[in-house]
Amino acid sequence: MDPPSASFILQSTLFILTVTALVVPTHAQKTFTWGFSNKQIPTDLLACTDFPITIEPATSSGNLTGIPPYYMIGYAINGISRTTFVGSNASSVKWTVDFPIGTKLVLSVFDSEGTSGGISPNEYTVVGGSSTTCIINDAKRDFILTSNSTGDTINTCDPWGLRIKGGVKPYSVTLMQISSPSITNVTMGPNDDAYTYRMRGAPGDRMIAVVNDITGRFAYQAATIMPKGSTDVDCPGLSSMSGSTGDFDRQVEEAHAAAEAKDRHKHTAIIAGTVVAVVALFFATLTMWYFLWYRPHPIQTSKVEPYCQTHTDGAKGSQRFKAQEAGVGGETVQLGHGQTSSESSDQTPINCNPSLPYVETSEAHTASLGTTVAGQLEVIIQHRDGGTGCVRELPPPYVDRTLQEVS
Repeated sequence: MDPPSASFILQSTLFILTVTALVVPTHAQKTFTWGFSNKQIPTDLLACTDFPITIEPATSSGNLTGIPPYYMIGYAINGISRTTFVGSNASSVKWTVDFPIGTKLVLSVFDSEGTSGGISPNEYTVVGGSSTTCIINDAKRDFILTSNSTGDTINTCDPWGLRIKGGVKPYSVTLMQISSPSITNVTMGPNDDAYTYRMRGAPGDRMIAVVNDITGRFAYQAATIMPKGSTDVDCPGLSSMSGSTGDFDRQVEEAHAAAEAKDRHKHTAIIAGTVVAVVALFFATLTMWYFLWYRPHPIQTSKVEPYCQTHTDGAKGSQRFKAQEAGVGGETVQLGHGQTSSESSDQTPINCNPSLPYVETSEAHTASLGTTVAGQLEVIIQHRDGGTGCVRELPPPYVDRTLQEVS
């Protein structure tokens, strides 16, 4: 039997893709399994090499092995995915690697009804072989799929945004995981160019998304991400949806703005709480320090009026002066042997400070004794304001000169 012509393969490919995109349920039922006949095949695939494929019934499908013919879809992670005819008989299926060297692939085999036999257990890389003549290069980049994810992982039930540019609408999105027994296919709206998928992939296995348009052409490169988190993928109340890029981008911006505002509010609250606590602690410490160390304690004092006392020889007697402000209303002091001042005190006299007023230093310079009319002693105090020169005593103006002449 002659192999199918190129035109037949192309028509069949477009038919399969159309059926897959528009007719197949969200989760295609698996009725058969496939694998390389050589179980030891490495993850590096030699370009232009034929790899025999084994088709077997799935455990739950009895003896069903799908409905021939079969097709291999190579989902190119870093290139353009492509569908290749691999056989019309389940016992004789083989695939020739015709992708450019360096392409990373995830593989899946479909039958004529678009039923998938599952996803390959590994990610493969095309490497150079003995020949490169079979390689098909498609350098077009006018139909592109991108992801709005900024990281390499995503939590269960979180939104994964896909953006599509180019091609012919409507688009179809195919979602799969390595080693998964099923594939999810979604047909988008006639004017939609964005799709948000609520992550329901099993944590730990990479999720892959590819897009094709109504003509069966695949967009350049696949979108990939690693699910993590809970294994409960029901995600109640959350659903995947398609729409326009503008609407989705506004929703994302609003969500980010709300999250940032919440973070700022939380940050401000933390700072305010910290400042209040520090200020309260500071004032508590200051108050404690004031009451324990700084506040002055009451001191009991007594009124003490110091006296100055000087001693002379026995003939002159002793003299005691009350220390007062210089030149201001000194109280009368009686002098003489055995005499005391008009005020008595039991306080202990102190030595006179030369700088204080009314302090006797020498009889020649500071005081002279005279006799008043009544025969009482008087004291003449000579101030030192004028220096230490010769000082002469002047008689008081009220002394009767006639009495002095008679004497």
